[in-house]
Amino acid sequence: MKLTSAELEAAFGGMLGVLSERFEDAGVPWMVIGGLAVSVWTEPRGTKDCDIALLLEHHTDVVAETISAAGIELTRAELHQIRNGGVARGRFRHDGATLMVDFLAGGTPFEKSALARRERCEVLGVAAWIVSSDDLLIYKLIAGRPQDLADVDKLIRFRRAPLDRAYVDRWAREWEVEDQLARAIELADR
Repeated sequence: MKLTSAELEAAFGGMLGVLSERFEDAGVPWMVIGGLAVSVWTEPRGTKDCDIALLLEHHTDVVAETISAAGIELTRAELHQIRNGGVARGRFRHDGATLMVDFLAGGTPFEKSALARRERCEVLGVAAWIVSSDDLLIYKLIAGRPQDLADVDKLIRFRRAPLDRAYVDRWAREWEVEDQLARAIELADR
């Protein structure tokens, strides 16, 4: 079954509301990244999934319970596999449709820094933690797929990033994406 845009937004919004409340209660650091975060910082754009970055550390059982309470199918074994970095894909079933939710376990110094710099914003009618625009720029440069590079262009053209150029340059060097950053800034300034 295919959901309309409004139904998709309502489904993701409801799921985010549950995740936000439960992660906050449990003290689990988390944030929205990906297409939903791009929509917060620039303009709405379509996305078929929801991307969540979080720190598992000692919270694996709490995270598993929270994910389950939000109606997302993801096993504890899948969470344990990403404990020190990686991605686990959960499935959120709503009105006969299956929506994908990707969980990234922040284990690198960059991911920990990004979680420390997250910002509280409203997304899909829910107060949620969102990746900062500068950190989103770095995530997108690292991923480097065509949609990610289009998002980089939007972030720069909307003057949402880079805001702290020294910070962005540091992480671009660390992840060896400084050439892609320079090229994206040059293209956006045309």
